[in-house]
Amino acid sequence: MSWSGANTFALDAYQSIFVKEPVSVAGQGGLSVTTNHGGKDGYFGFQDKGQVTFASLSSALTINGATYTLVGDIATLAADVAANSAGNYALAKDYNAKADGTYSNSPIPTQFSGRNSGPISASYAEGSMQGGTGSEIGGLAGDNAEESTIAQSYSTAALKKIGHKNRDAGGLIGVDVSPAGSNTSDYWDISTSGVKSRKKGAGTPRKDPGITGLTTEQLQSGLPNGFDPKVWAEDPKINGGFPYLINNPPRK
Repeated sequence: MSWSGANTFALDAYQSIFVKEPVSVAGQGGLSVTTNHGGKDGYFGFQDKGQVTFASLSSALTINGATYTLVGDIATLAADVAANSAGNYALAKDYNAKADGTYSNSPIPTQFSGRNSGPISASYAEGSMQGGTGSEIGGLAGDNAEESTIAQSYSTAALKKIGHKNRDAGGLIGVDVSPAGSNTSDYWDISTSGVKSRKKGAGTPRKDPGITGLTTEQLQSGLPNGFDPKVWAEDPKINGGFPYLINNPPRK
């Protein structure tokens, strides 16, 4: 579906909304999404070939009352987060970061609440994450929303200042509210993260399916189950022996 006018297309549902085919906002128009209008436990998500793209960064995107700023690349996203770390942001269309090369530092250095509201695939996180008592903190995402999926991803990040009683601290995800089975072939390093319990791939819920805790030695001993060898590779001399992306290898 596509429209090129300046009108805003509204999707409103008693419970959930799933996009199964491409939706293109080709002009200056916008998109408004409302779930759980009278119902509960529904969410906005994508299936099959579903995606939403915007031709104009000035288009309006509103999801359940929250207004999103559209961005076209990682540099703009970093600048916007630095200006307002509590804002809501969305990529206007798919962005291939290969042209950016290998980031020597985090491309988004500003501290912000990491809520994932879309698909993440073939990614990894390293370094350290810092939270406080009661914070939602994970090696890859602090909060994984209802419509989100994470696949073929891992984290070796160290979680700092989380406290032993922080129920919402997990090796990969802090709080995961996506449906069970949304995450597949995901891992975290129980040696480096500080999260040693294999039940805490997500802080909440415990034993979140699709997320597995491995030791550093296990992560360095071959590609984890479910990692596509056309996408991932391992070499003792590259990335500290951890899996790396073939099309975007880190510096040796």
